[in-house]
Amino acid sequence: MVKSQDKPLMVEYDGYGVCLREYIYIGAKMAAEYQPQTGKYYYYTTDQIGSTRIVTDDAGNIVYAAAHDPYGGVQQTWVNIFSPKLKFSGKEQDTESGLYYFGARYYDPALYRFLSPDPVIPTDRALYNPLRWNLYGYCLGNPINYVDISGGQAEKSRRFIITRTISGPTGTFGHFRFEGKYFTIEGDTLELPWRGNRSYISCIPEGDYEAILDYQHNSNQPNLWVLNVPGRERIFFHPGSTIKDTQGCILIGKGFDNGGSLTGGKALREAIIADYAIERFLSVWFQLDRLSRAAQKTSAKVEKGKVYSEWQWVGFTLVINGVVYYFYFQ
Repeated sequence: MVKSQDKPLMVEYDGYGVCLREYIYIGAKMAAEYQPQTGKYYYYTTDQIGSTRIVTDDAGNIVYAAAHDPYGGVQQTWVNIFSPKLKFSGKEQDTESGLYYFGARYYDPALYRFLSPDPVIPTDRALYNPLRWNLYGYCLGNPINYVDISGGQAEKSRRFIITRTISGPTGTFGHFRFEGKYFTIEGDTLELPWRGNRSYISCIPEGDYEAILDYQHNSNQPNLWVLNVPGRERIFFHPGSTIKDTQGCILIGKGFDNGGSLTGGKALREAIIADYAIERFLSVWFQLDRLSRAAQKTSAKVEKGKVYSEWQWVGFTLVINGVVYYFYFQ
């Protein structure tokens, strides 16, 4: 098999070097495959996480139709004349073992877990969510609300809507709207000029995407990036203020100064990260609540947010991604 950095399969050969299948993509999403030996095309229809739901031949006949449960098990198969290479979550399934290859490791849908430990587990994230200490778990045991695109850290996805105001030879200016679980954040964007959506030299098309917080390259520093960009992957929110800082990705900010530089980007980026941090705080608060209940044995009455002689809560600090959050009880 021949693979590329952003496409799981390109061409498949047998042991004698005969081409068996050629895979056709629209952007980073597989749309069809061509079998040179028969001259036939097969067209893929996928669901919201990339699982193959229906495959049709070049005459429009359905040759494969199936549905998966949230953990990748086959929930129902209606038509099974054809066996697609990519099935659950758009990942390649090994025909002998039934395992799915997620890039960083293999996943077993029968066990609901990966076969090797998580290659990256930032300690600060595991402290707020004990499920992250399960190095073999899939989507934190909640595949309805979390996604795992590479076999690494599972994250909840958020919407990132980007529109254009000015597009010229020197750059592309626009507006974004981040719709998180707790916050809605808006601001301005600065990107490279439009050059056919080519990697590293062009801005992305305007549209409605998903934003995700992810940890890459064995780093505890989070990366904010946009999912489902046609033909592109790992479009980051880069820090910076001028066009040379974009590196083919997106700069965000509150506005532009008189010199045309984007300002306020750091604050907006931290605000977006805070949308994810709220979940961490709530998890920590839950642990504090359990601790408070345990302290009732030595206090007449214990409630969060109040001060008592034998058990005093006056406030605490929480450090998330290097940002210190102060919480005071009134």
